[in-house]
Amino acid sequence: MEKRVLIPALKPENVFFDGIEKASTWQFHYGNLNTSVKGYAVVLIHWPEHLFNWQEPTKEQLNLLEQRLKIWQNNTRIVYIMHNEKRHYGMTTNFETLYKLVYNYCHAIVHLGAFSCETYKLKYPQKTQVVIPHPLYQVPFKNYDKTYARQKLGIKSNQHVVIIPGAVRSLKERDLVLKAFNKLKIKNKLLLAPHMYYKKVSCEFPGRYRIRKYIDIKRLLEYIHNNEYNKKYRFSYGFVPPEQLSLLMAAADVVFIPRINSLNSGIVFLGMTFNKVVVGPEIGNISEVLHRFNLPMYNPNNISSVTKALNKAFQMYKNTYTYPEETLQNYHPKNVAAKWDTFLQALCNNPQQTTHTQ
Repeated sequence: MEKRVLIPALKPENVFFDGIEKASTWQFHYGNLNTSVKGYAVVLIHWPEHLFNWQEPTKEQLNLLEQRLKIWQNNTRIVYIMHNEKRHYGMTTNFETLYKLVYNYCHAIVHLGAFSCETYKLKYPQKTQVVIPHPLYQVPFKNYDKTYARQKLGIKSNQHVVIIPGAVRSLKERDLVLKAFNKLKIKNKLLLAPHMYYKKVSCEFPGRYRIRKYIDIKRLLEYIHNNEYNKKYRFSYGFVPPEQLSLLMAAADVVFIPRINSLNSGIVFLGMTFNKVVVGPEIGNISEVLHRFNLPMYNPNNISSVTKALNKAFQMYKNTYTYPEETLQNYHPKNVAAKWDTFLQALCNNPQQTTHTQ
């Protein structure tokens, strides 16, 4: 058996799998739906919509995908990693069909926590299901000295810095962030959100285009609504390369996960990589890791709960909280890669294997 895995999509911006690919004894190759599976033991799907470069597939494309899945199912083992249960930015009928196709044709589902594994054992008892943890982001990030990072970014040494390194995906998440942060009674506080949700403003009125050469009311209102003028915030609105994000993470004191309804979050492991106190919601697989390290959690439906968790995080930071290395070892890429190797080998050696966890 050739220890080769096909990922039938472009390499994603999310680099969480890079450390696994580097440490694994298996070879991982990126392709597309038309790539031949000859010579591949496994087809690995990260996100269903990733198969179509994050675009909504047509019915014709879904029919072609089903034909391809049948070929894969008969010639390889299909593995699906459950990052989320549904698309973050809204499900349509075609996206729902896409997810169902992946669920129905995969041989195995890899979960990032026991919460989703136990749930989907009941939904798909015939599938092989395992829990393999999300690794730390040791590749390709660099852990800079905090003093150096703050000097590079122009952040004062006495500022209390909260960072949201992942995308703020909705207006609800944005409101949760701003309300909780504004209630935080800490002096010299600063919020870093390099991938903040941008609130677009509808502004149409007679004469707008005539005066736009003097002042663009729409842009002015967007500027005000998105708080870019506020010295307590530093927002940007797109993908942040690893080098820049490394500096931002090194400069921060507390990492904030602003999720309202989410199964997993790589932000937990990014915070752990940089030895930062992480604050997150008590939901899904996210809470399992936060519980394990006694990190502050909040009820996403209660702003006071969020602020209380942020206050606790700063107290832990002042008390020089650090992650126990023995437990942290479980998330090192080389150790997570070893679990992937064991799982892939067992799956290919025993295709009739039933649901289990590891």
